[in-house]
Amino acid sequence: MLLLRLLVVVLRLLRLLLLLLTLSYSLFAAVGAVIAQVKQAAVIVIDCNWNMGPGEITTNAPLIVQQLREEWSATKPIVLAEGTSAGDA
Repeated sequence: MLLLRLLVVVLRLLRLLLLLLTLSYSLFAAVGAVIAQVKQAAVIVIDCNWNMGPGEITTNAPLIVQQLREEWSATKPIVLAEGTSAGDA
């Protein structure tokens, strides 16, 4: 009986994690859409360390760059910063 309860808890946690990952990507894409609306910007700088670990940076950075290339500008520079003091906070 205890094993069954533990399994139920683990499955609920996995479902919650999946939901959070889905929301995280959705919010990330929404932020990219808002940034892309700033058409007069000459350059966009993204601090990749802010609220993201190495795995998230590897997954999300190419996605937002692609999104900005499609929705903002195909030629203006996009700078990806790393190792900033803000990202270490």
